[in-house]
Amino acid sequence: MDNILDFTSYPEYLADVFKKNDLSEYADADICAKLTSFCKYLLEQNQLFNLTAIKTPEGAALLHFADSLTLSKFVPESAKVLDIGSGAGFPAIPLAIARPDLTITALDSTQKRIDFINRCAEMLGLNNLKALCHRAEDVTGKDFKEKYDIVTARAVASYPILLELAIPAVKVGGQFVAMKSKDVSRETLGINKVTNLLGIGEPVFHNVKLVNDDEEFERTIVSLKKLTTTPPKYPRAYAQIKKRPIF
Repeated sequence: MDNILDFTSYPEYLADVFKKNDLSEYADADICAKLTSFCKYLLEQNQLFNLTAIKTPEGAALLHFADSLTLSKFVPESAKVLDIGSGAGFPAIPLAIARPDLTITALDSTQKRIDFINRCAEMLGLNNLKALCHRAEDVTGKDFKEKYDIVTARAVASYPILLELAIPAVKVGGQFVAMKSKDVSRETLGINKVTNLLGIGEPVFHNVKLVNDDEEFERTIVSLKKLTTTPPKYPRAYAQIKKRPIF
């Protein structure tokens, strides 16, 4: 894009990126305007608080916004969503902007990130989004147990660790949808050993490829369904999870 400093043409730029990546339904003027405001604020605050490694509007368009919105097709209408390890608000904030039908809770253990997400929600009028400062293992097996239709996480931890943190919070009949790197096969090797233990189905792998001009990005989205109630012993304390992963 020609002039990124004043963000004048950024909404149109975003719309073009979405159209290139089978996300045309989010090329709406209001959605792109809100994402533009968010992007500007994110990059301003990033200079103070180091919220993201992506430091350009062009990078944010593909690697934050388009990437986050690829998750939308896995989220049913009016779903209650928990985003574990939300960081600077991904995928929580783009989803909240593009899908006002959703009720989203962003969870992170760092207060400055939670404060940032809540400021963004207020600034953008996102009444469907709230952010809480907690460690996932402290809440997903207690206050949050089996209360969410969709639990997601984007590049937070290895899959065995994420699975134990996330599954207790998923309602029976709901899904855990993890946004992982292109090659996640090693991380998921052996999951069949714990499907009955955790009350889950077999994982389904969805390959995603995003493009813009000469830039290309690939990831795998791993979805699995919660079939039965997870035993109350899960999640264990994080030290145990890390030392002895469930598979």
